[in-house]
Amino acid sequence: ITNHSQHCVILQSNTHDKYHRKLAISSIICGFSCLGVPALVYSVKKANRTSERRAAKYLRQAKKWSIISIVTWVSILVSASLTLVLLVLVLSNLGFD
Repeated sequence: ITNHSQHCVILQSNTHDKYHRKLAISSIICGFSCLGVPALVYSVKKANRTSERRAAKYLRQAKKWSIISIVTWVSILVSASLTLVLLVLVLSNLGFD
């Protein structure tokens, strides 16, 4: 049991992304890319800063832009889907089957 719990702690420490770089890259790939790029830029800036105050600011900015990118992309997909469904319903009611 001790080896298993040590193994889990090692896995948790290896998967921690202290610069939110994985989230930023995911927001470029799975989100609205134009908004994901600033997230990656702030993530890299955070890694290069020694000042704690600026580093914390860049970390917050990276997280914020990543979340905005993903939420924007999901809302565009949902809006487009709902618009398409609405268009099909309107056209079917007008007799354009």
